[in-house]
Amino acid sequence: MKGGYIKASHLKTILQGTYENPQENVGPYTLDKALSTDTVLIYVDPIKKEVKIAIRGTKGQGADWIPNLLYGVKTGLQRITPRYTNAKKTVEDARAKYAGYTFELMGHSQGAIHARDLAKSDESIVTVNPATKGEYTPNEQIIRSSGDAVSALGVLPSWFKNLTQKKKDITTSYKFNPLEAHKLDILDELGDRVVGGNCSCCGNYIK
Repeated sequence: MKGGYIKASHLKTILQGTYENPQENVGPYTLDKALSTDTVLIYVDPIKKEVKIAIRGTKGQGADWIPNLLYGVKTGLQRITPRYTNAKKTVEDARAKYAGYTFELMGHSQGAIHARDLAKSDESIVTVNPATKGEYTPNEQIIRSSGDAVSALGVLPSWFKNLTQKKKDITTSYKFNPLEAHKLDILDELGDRVVGGNCSCCGNYIK
């Protein structure tokens, strides 16, 4: 395996914790308080030797918008921000501490940009309503509301997804309110369905 699976309900709880009140235990995963920061949470399953790295989206109206603005100007410019450099250090520290574990990076909205940047090619990525300008990342699984404008450019034609057999995106129900469509609450529709993870032999995502 390149990365383990996670229940959608656990994914929601972990990503919500990046914004406020992270839970110490979510299913089989335990929060590594020593490594986690205000914007990046590190959860570990010591039995399966898996690490889930969750990266926060945009919070508030201040400096957290700077990476978004730079990314909008040119893809890659967001890497000069403290938000990115701090996330990179946290991810590198986790890899050093949990060498030999499988890693999966997760992000909501802006967090997806950093997850794509920081994931290795053999690590799976699962993103929720990800900010995107149409980048194609073979090891990323996108979960989005059909009414979400932020992630709209991440939708690939079905024929292309069928051709590559590497993207198993999930689209939830349409919401008329764009703010509601962008929230993590869209994961409630999936319940305990497993998402993320991919097979080492073919790269396919679980359906």
